[in-house]
Amino acid sequence: FLASNSTNEAGFRFTQASDLFSDSIFTVSGWVASSGISSAENIFHIANGYSFMRMYLSPEGRITAESGVGGNTVRANVTGAPNANNLFDGRFHHFAWVSNGAIQSLYLDGALVGQSATFGIGFANNAEVHIARSLNYPDSKCVGSDILCPRFYQGTRAALDEVAIFNSAIDPATITRHYAAGRELLP
Repeated sequence: FLASNSTNEAGFRFTQASDLFSDSIFTVSGWVASSGISSAENIFHIANGYSFMRMYLSPEGRITAESGVGGNTVRANVTGAPNANNLFDGRFHHFAWVSNGAIQSLYLDGALVGQSATFGIGFANNAEVHIARSLNYPDSKCVGSDILCPRFYQGTRAALDEVAIFNSAIDPATITRHYAAGRELLP
């Protein structure tokens, strides 16, 4: 369980020892709870100084997963909200970002809420994986120019639980089972 109301860098990071994301086939899943935010907040990201993949909460009550280059240029994204659009009800909601190498899917509370094409970014050994931490691109350029457009993505202060990263695309039935099993344990 991870929760922070501080302004310091909460969360954690690790260096991947193998090429976990090299083939764009993965699943990132877990539980998130929040009663609201004022700006976009990262749940997960991996970056190598140029390419990035990140999943974040938006102030509108949605979760978005995206991949891109240069800190500013999003090449593929998928977004969604729970059926009742109540992500900020203070209760835990299950999320899963699944990529099979061609299609990325976003699940919330066991239901598919969005799909789109995957942008193939590979991250080799020693790339840093971050959970609930900030992402900073101070030298990124504005799209289509040489002018600097620094980007900063805030780490989340939402409560996170059971964040898991898989080196495979978890099937929809398994995601539904994960949600159902966790839902029974919620307060």
